[in-house]
Amino acid sequence: MALDRSFLPLALLTLFIAGGGPATAATYHTYDQLTSEFASLAAAHPTRAQRISIGHGWETVGEFGQRQIWALKISNNVDNTEGKPEIVLVGNHHAREWISVEVPLAIGHYLLENYATNPAIQELVNSKVVWIVPMLNPDGHVYSEITNRCWRKNRRDNGDGTFGVDLNRNYGYQWGLSSGSSGITSNDTYRGPSAFSELETQAFRDFLRNRSNLRGVISYHNYSQAVLRPWSYTLDFTPGNPPPPAEPMLKDISDELRARLLSVHGQVYKDCLFQADRLPSGACPSPPHYESSGEMADWIHHELNIPAFTIEVRPTSGSTWPSPHNCGGFELPESEITPTVEENLEAALRLIHYAQPGDIMIRDHASDSGAVPSSVLTSSGWNPVFWRSPDIWSDPPVPVRGETATVTARVHNLSSSPVSGVTVQIWFTDPSITTEFPSPYATLLGQGEITLPASGTNEFSALWNVPSTPNSVGDYHWCVGVVIKHPTDLPLSTQAIYSNNVAFHNFAPVEATSTAQALRFEARNTATIDMDFDVRVTTERLPPGWRVVLDPARPKVLKPGQRYLGFAQVAIPAGASAGEGIVSIHGVLMPQRPGVRRPIGSGVTYHVKYAPPDRLHPEALGLIRSHEELLKGQQRLLEKLGTVYVEVLTTRGMSDDRAVKLAEELQTLVRRQADRIDSFEEFVRRAGKPRPKQP
Repeated sequence: MALDRSFLPLALLTLFIAGGGPATAATYHTYDQLTSEFASLAAAHPTRAQRISIGHGWETVGEFGQRQIWALKISNNVDNTEGKPEIVLVGNHHAREWISVEVPLAIGHYLLENYATNPAIQELVNSKVVWIVPMLNPDGHVYSEITNRCWRKNRRDNGDGTFGVDLNRNYGYQWGLSSGSSGITSNDTYRGPSAFSELETQAFRDFLRNRSNLRGVISYHNYSQAVLRPWSYTLDFTPGNPPPPAEPMLKDISDELRARLLSVHGQVYKDCLFQADRLPSGACPSPPHYESSGEMADWIHHELNIPAFTIEVRPTSGSTWPSPHNCGGFELPESEITPTVEENLEAALRLIHYAQPGDIMIRDHASDSGAVPSSVLTSSGWNPVFWRSPDIWSDPPVPVRGETATVTARVHNLSSSPVSGVTVQIWFTDPSITTEFPSPYATLLGQGEITLPASGTNEFSALWNVPSTPNSVGDYHWCVGVVIKHPTDLPLSTQAIYSNNVAFHNFAPVEATSTAQALRFEARNTATIDMDFDVRVTTERLPPGWRVVLDPARPKVLKPGQRYLGFAQVAIPAGASAGEGIVSIHGVLMPQRPGVRRPIGSGVTYHVKYAPPDRLHPEALGLIRSHEELLKGQQRLLEKLGTVYVEVLTTRGMSDDRAVKLAEELQTLVRRQADRIDSFEEFVRRAGKPRPKQP
């Protein structure tokens, strides 16, 4: 459903305080008021709201023992939400940022109190789960309420006379760096004794890990008016320290959120990453963007692989308003609560809207109905196979190495109204590098806009110069990916099975013909956590007696950065006659962590042929064996490179002796691999010569 403009608040939002009715002017909530208000909302909307504690702070007080971290779950039939997309809005990582409590709280009010009269809100609440977590730092907030208005951290006793850890420097990805965090306990950005050392971040981590269909997170802060996206741990993106692979998708969403924020009251929310706001040196000014290692959005995007954003709300600077307690911009006047909420409501509703598949789609397989995920992992592999989209094809159907092909994408409109301004992007990449789109590691073949007729389809094409050289695993598989997007329908995932806006087709420009069918595939762990690794195989029309044998020594776990070049052997019985069939190799990676584990992966499909040895020229057999030796050497080289990468990643350095030894080993492997390449190229040259006529 396209986003309805009736989302826009046309009057002041009605905000409530504990023990009273609607207030004519918004006021800041205390912890006790929030506790009572959530109870009242759940009681007033028993089928659509639940108050749930996801954890607690350090201090022991009150009726619950410790101050609770309250979440309000919102959905129709709130007791039965299995499978629905989930969005989380969280506030108050930092105690003094009181406005960060009010924004998500007011959005929760709006969803519940407009459900009965606004069809667009009904659609959102009926199809999704929205979690409102306004006060992640209850101990710190109470201390800010009563003792020190400018207090930022939580209230951990550090044991040295100081208190508090900066919760937004305590998350597990890139924790401990000096960029934007401190190891000094008295510092406002003290990161804690270890990653996730704090009860509050542990609670929020576990809460997120246990969401079965989490699609996006917004964390509210103030001040400076900016929409920030990963990575925050560094501002210095280099070839060796690149932005996240999903950066193009994150930027699209961030741009749309900022457009929604601007549309309400004309307030500009900046975005420094890769924008004109960069200083001549290439750095981002502070504000609107600054380094913050161990930050929430970085951890969420990297471990959970979903979009996460930090929205710094009003004001633009610390001197915009008087500051009675000398807290600068953190003391936003109560008169600013309502307009701040109104503009952020519009942006939040847009992200919630994106969580549900929209009306435009490109299919992953012929039976794709638009459900997410479009393929599920079974004991035999991914079902259905999703890496041969029927909506992506080439002319000629089997691309020829070194020549130009035309690639076409078909886009579907599921609505009964035409949709104009649909952007179609066609990308090309090595499938062993990435099958996620868009990606900085893929090459854009073409982009354009199309109009989709009501309940119909349209097509877009681009030219593809098919590579003449092998890919990184030594074969000729290539991947063409397509991304479709519209301002009302942007993808929240770069993975095809988790988005109707993304699909891809793995092409094999040349079919193999040999006596020994050695099928290659690669797996790579791009995460910073260990991944369980599995390979599964399915076949179609394989002749009787043929079977596929996998390498029994393949790893069960891939370390961060580790690559595995695998081989599957098609075993053919002695005396078999000529034959052919289809073999699909399914790769599966599963994160090694507690909670709901969402599998990721992809696959390759081979059309295998067999001809008895007496029908093959000896030079062809030599070419095959040389190619296999080449691939085995590449595997050894990749394994050694993986060892170096893991050591650098885990130790952030190594001794000079160890570095010299690894360098010598790599040089030896490279020299041997160069010899194999020379041998292989010689076979290719000989195989290209005219062959003697067979008797």
